Amino acid sequence: MDSTDPQGELIPAPAPTPLTMEELRDEQEILYGQYQTLHTLLLATLTALIVMALGVSLFIGKQTRIVRHQLEEQRPLVGKLASDYQKNSEPLIGNFVRQLQGFAAVHRDFQPILEKYRNGLFHYFAANVSHPPAPVAPAPARAPAAKPK
Repeated sequence: MDSTDPQGELIPAPAPTPLTMEELRDEQEILYGQYQTLHTLLLATLTALIVMALGVSLFIGKQTRIVRHQLEEQRPLVGKLASDYQKNSEPLIGNFVRQLQGFAAVHRDFQPILEKYRNGLFHYFAANVSHPPAPVAPAPARAPAAKPK
């Protein structure tokens, strides 16, 4: 007895009927028609895929040519801007950061603010001032010496 079908023994399974030659030919024609339809769909899909790939390749090639042309035009300007930055701005930025480090050495409450920007300006931070020395406290005032009487 089958546990999934409790009435399996009560209803007999129908006996397979033999197919005639005409029925077999009809089945064959139906399957062949489905095969031809599937074959046509596959060819259409592959053709569309090839056309799309060709279109994307042409688009990327055109964009590459445009960008190369723009790069050739802008290269002298960017070189000039980079040399101006190295000559003018970079020394000013380095000097400003060194002044900020000196200020932070004297004013301890500014140190966390300076540390916040250390990663972005690490090229300009002096290596020997990573932990500035503690400020020297002024000497305590002496009491005047007592005069002998």
